Amino acid sequence: IEPTLDKQDQDLGELFQRFIDAQREINLEQIEYPLFLKTIEKTRSDLLNSHRCQGVLFDVVTEANQVALQPRIIR
Repeated sequence: IEPTLDKQDQDLGELFQRFIDAQREINLEQIEYPLFLKTIEKTRSDLLNSHRCQGVLFDVVTEANQVALQPRIIR
């Protein structure tokens, strides 16, 4: 039996690895982990306050030679 993750839990190390892998694929300079975490926390905090949601999960998207984090609000 696998433990279920709380809706707000997300493996940020795994997310970071996918993010820098995507950056490498299109030959972009890789972001440093502390800056990545700071960006995640600020975005999460801003979205939690503005949308009054239970949590925020992120996914990595690549578009037009850019890599970005796509937030998904959990109501």
